[in-house]
Amino acid sequence: MAKRKDRQRRKQDKRAARDLEKAKRRGDVLGLITADLAPGESGVSFELIAAELELCHLHRDEARLLGFARALADRATLFTSHDEARVQACSWLLIASALRARQWELGEGLLASFGASLAARSPELARWCRAYVEHRGEPPTQTLRELVSIAAPPDSKQTAAPIPADPAGLEQALLAAGDNLERVEAIERQVMRLEPEQRRPLLAITAQLAWRLALGAAVAKRARPSARALVVLARAADPITDHELLIRAIRLARQLSAPGRLPTELASLLETAYRSSALGPFVLDVLNNFPAPDHPYNVDCEAPLELGRRLLRVRSNGRLWVWTLSWWSVGAFEHDALPGWLLAVGARLLQSGALTRELAERVRVDAQTSIEEVCAAVSWLDWKDMLKFVEQALELVHGDARRHLARLTHRALDEHELTRKSVGPKRSQVKDMILNIERTLASMRSNPNPDDEDLALELGEMLDVFRLMPPNLTVPADFADLDLLVATNNQLGPTQRAFVDRHAAQLVPHDVQLWFQLMLDDRLRERGVEFINLHLGDAPSLDQVLRVILIADDHGWESLATHGVGVLLRRFSDQALALARALDCFIDERAPRYATKPIAVALLAALDQRGHADDIAPRIVRLAERHAGVRRRTAKKPKKTTAKKTTAKKTTTKKATAKKATTKKAATKKATTKKAATKKATAKKTTAKKTTAKKTTAKKQAAPEPKSRSKKRAQTPPRQGELFDWENS
Repeated sequence: MAKRKDRQRRKQDKRAARDLEKAKRRGDVLGLITADLAPGESGVSFELIAAELELCHLHRDEARLLGFARALADRATLFTSHDEARVQACSWLLIASALRARQWELGEGLLASFGASLAARSPELARWCRAYVEHRGEPPTQTLRELVSIAAPPDSKQTAAPIPADPAGLEQALLAAGDNLERVEAIERQVMRLEPEQRRPLLAITAQLAWRLALGAAVAKRARPSARALVVLARAADPITDHELLIRAIRLARQLSAPGRLPTELASLLETAYRSSALGPFVLDVLNNFPAPDHPYNVDCEAPLELGRRLLRVRSNGRLWVWTLSWWSVGAFEHDALPGWLLAVGARLLQSGALTRELAERVRVDAQTSIEEVCAAVSWLDWKDMLKFVEQALELVHGDARRHLARLTHRALDEHELTRKSVGPKRSQVKDMILNIERTLASMRSNPNPDDEDLALELGEMLDVFRLMPPNLTVPADFADLDLLVATNNQLGPTQRAFVDRHAAQLVPHDVQLWFQLMLDDRLRERGVEFINLHLGDAPSLDQVLRVILIADDHGWESLATHGVGVLLRRFSDQALALARALDCFIDERAPRYATKPIAVALLAALDQRGHADDIAPRIVRLAERHAGVRRRTAKKPKKTTAKKTTAKKTTTKKATAKKATTKKAATKKATTKKAATKKATAKKTTAKKTTAKKTTAKKQAAPEPKSRSKKRAQTPPRQGELFDWENS
């Protein structure tokens, strides 16, 4: 038994020594407190314990605070220091944590250990704490707040040396602050109360001191103190004189921030730097590294949007406005209205030409994506502003980049139709609908049918809605169920028609939908036909011609669609691949015969001219033959398998006959006759097989009459000798 106890004690000593070494190696203060130290071995100092307690309180780590409270409840000797204020603060902090967790026995132990020294400085609080522990009740929140406020002074130096109010004393306090960030923050708040002339030199010292603290914390990999120091620097730095300091601080904040996140300290630094016109381009370049995402999920849009609003309040800029609007549009829906401040800034930038200058800069660097981004931002403005922007940008944007302006113009012309119109029960359309619903319900009641009960309920609800509708209700023209109540009006206004007269010829070739918008207007249809004729005569691409033909066919403009087919044939008659693609597109879109047949005939003619169809799918060739009304009948090569089989059989028969003749030497006359008869029969069989093979080959070589599947196809005879036979050439 004694040996076993001795062995267990040795194991415990080894474990304790191992835990002690681990705590020393990791700097674990709580582990050093609870470790069993040998006599004469130095343990943990009060300064380390106080620093750990203040850090736990700063991070609100209640569990670790309770761990310290349990470890220090019977170790009051560790709380010995010449800094009495800090000892008192840490003691109150431990007692407050025990009371908050309702650890009454722990509170009694702490009061027994530290009560005498605490009662000397704060007798009232000591009596309150002892009463709450004895009563075992919930301590008031106000009392706990007082305990924590006493328990967590930033530093004993602050208590020992109050912050002066005069500039000279503040300068001395700043120089003596050292690495105490809380002290620097308190002094900076006091400096801000001075006059601007007095605080300017003090703020310069504060900025340099905050930069040193931020850099030191970043090197020590302490992100939170570094961020706090950068915020102090952003408040204290002068954007005119501290250029280099702000640039270095912004770069440090970007390194400390997570990718895609815009932290508070970086936003504060950017706002300070943007007040200097010289640092404006640098700030905008930094903002480009935080583009708006494509989706709003798990994205904080408020911080970038608030930063953009503050920066636009400092100085309006087209590039900054586009960036801010892109972040707003992440969480916006399709028909949301732009916020008033964004709309006002955008209109002001458009009037001053700043958006046009921004577009010119992006055109200069030939950034197609950036041009599209500017046009997408302008599309949130009023339709008049859109048209004005397009008119300004036409002088800067040329070539294929104008397609973005054409789409913006189409958006402006389309949005004019969504003006709000009065809808109410006194409108003629609503009166007619109410009358029709009443008649339908009356007929349903006169002839009841169980299948019509749901429909009758829906009609009754709709009738109640119409009757209760206010007389001056205004809704958009495309608003859901009320779309039927608003007279559809596709006519353009006078401003839009004037814009079309001036600039449609420059924009229509880049967007067929814009031409379609013109064709819907009765007064502009002739101009639309004129524009599209100019467009078709200006060597358009295959896709543009196909879109014109399909749109014209969808709206019943057969003459225009036929004209488009003629343009397509003139331009691409010698390009078999383009014709094959056009035919495939027309068949997929179920285009009429007047569009598919000419394309099919032209495709077959192009194939005849080339002499091969290797790069065209056989399916397309078959479709072209069918839609052109012809059927290719090329003579196939005869199969040689039948002749080979016949020859083999013939050889085998001769060999067998010769073998029989050789074997039967002593043959009688009767046998000879039989042998001759066998030969004769074999020859007849072989001759019959040969004749059959010849007939079969001749029948396969001759092209039979095509079996028509329909009367229409049977009436169209196949072409003879017109097509190039690339199989037998």
